[in-house]
Amino acid sequence: MASLTLQDVGVQYGDVAAVRGMSLDVEEGEFVTLLGPSGCGKTTILRAIAGLEPCTGGQIRIGGELVAGPGVHVPPEKRGVNMVFQTYAVWPHMSVFGNVAFGLKIRRRPRSEIRAKVKDALELVGLAAFSDRYATQLSGGQQQRVALARAIVTEPRLLLFDEPLSNLDAGLREQMRVELRELHSRIGKTAIYVTHDQSEAMVMSDRVVLMNGGDIEQVGTPRELYEGPRTRFAAEFLGIPNLWPARVVAGDGTGAPAVAELGSDGVAGCRVAIDRVKGVEPGTRGIVAVRAERVEVCRDRPGGSGVNVWDGTVEVAAYLGGRVESRIRSSDDLVLRAETKPSLELVAGDPVFVVIPPDAFVWIPTPPS
Repeated sequence: MASLTLQDVGVQYGDVAAVRGMSLDVEEGEFVTLLGPSGCGKTTILRAIAGLEPCTGGQIRIGGELVAGPGVHVPPEKRGVNMVFQTYAVWPHMSVFGNVAFGLKIRRRPRSEIRAKVKDALELVGLAAFSDRYATQLSGGQQQRVALARAIVTEPRLLLFDEPLSNLDAGLREQMRVELRELHSRIGKTAIYVTHDQSEAMVMSDRVVLMNGGDIEQVGTPRELYEGPRTRFAAEFLGIPNLWPARVVAGDGTGAPAVAELGSDGVAGCRVAIDRVKGVEPGTRGIVAVRAERVEVCRDRPGGSGVNVWDGTVEVAAYLGGRVESRIRSSDDLVLRAETKPSLELVAGDPVFVVIPPDAFVWIPTPPS
């Protein structure tokens, strides 16, 4: 049985559909991230799961129990879910112990049980030594750990996270990603996590649900989404900078290498050899996408077959510490974006050669009109 089931769920604000017929099954113990830009509906659906927003259509089941549907709205406190917010929401007038114990106290649990469970939760998040401190005496990262301990101490069926790391500085955010993933592995609870940060989603998730316009754009493991976006939106949001309209001009549709002509955006006539185009017949139009790190840049003409090789000029080279992001214009006016090592020492105006291996291309079909 799925831990969480969304069936054709809709959430409407007046004339605005914030969530449009969303369906999803989340298995017991999974860590699933809802990823997408601001306004795509990811926080709205999280709040609907928690019971903080009413559904205007469809059904939500938690552990098989119907908690939202036609004529049904189980209140948040009876759904067996806990939520960790972006703003931590720890109470400054309470100690760390008091914050974490709050949910157990309102459930009227015995004092001995409260002490034992709070102790265990604080040990899990690394705050056992801070039990008597007040929230105002803690750093941002420590306050977030308090919020995590408070969420897990009541042993909910489902943990919900609404961009909980977005207020932390970059270094602490990276550290907390790892800690949160490790915590999830130890407690084994089903978790739904909301973020707009694709790096966060890739590091932490068993599966990623990419959302766009109130519905699901694509679902898959981090690797599946990273290596195989199925739409232009997915490719762009997941950080693929090289996207060209194209038409297959040679190939048998079996997945063997094919030839595509890059089309309508000013590079007509430029042909490339591409792999991974199974089921695509000659004449089919779509988009070819290539990640910047798959674009190989060298100063001397490479040997070999000469397939997918261009000569060009560096227009921009931006140093970013461990890598250089470059924009290169080929002699036939194809603009390519590449990531290179700083040791290549590229600067604007340098003549270079560019190679794209055939297996670096991702074929994205054009949606039917």
